[in-house]
Amino acid sequence: MRKYTGEFYIKFEDIDAAGWLFYPRFFEICHNLFEDCFNSQVLFSYAAMIKKKNIGLPIVQISAKYYSPLQHGDMALASFKVSNISQHSFTSEFDIFKKEGQILSFQAKITNVCINFTTKKSTKIPKSIRNFLTFNDKVFQ
Repeated sequence: MRKYTGEFYIKFEDIDAAGWLFYPRFFEICHNLFEDCFNSQVLFSYAAMIKKKNIGLPIVQISAKYYSPLQHGDMALASFKVSNISQHSFTSEFDIFKKEGQILSFQAKITNVCINFTTKKSTKIPKSIRNFLTFNDKVFQ
């Protein structure tokens, strides 16, 4: 499976009292990377998917492991790949490294389900989103 990657600067506001990246920020990096990838690959934005198409991709399961802290001023390299797709859900695997030294900091496996906001029920993943998840060519509406 192909991976999508991005870089993130660790800001002062991201740090906890110990001087390390506050743990919920790892999940923000995961979501931001996913949304950035979506916006660069799909011909409608993540926001339009929610607001205009009434489709959401809420998280239903997370497993994560922390290896090494990130600190203010670090550059983080993050990547994700989609490891499983079913009719209504998909699982992505995320790796976050400290760029300097390529030190593994965090890994997560996140499962999202596709829902229709109108019916408030799970729904089949639309073809355009499925194409994105399988890293096919640019996706059309």
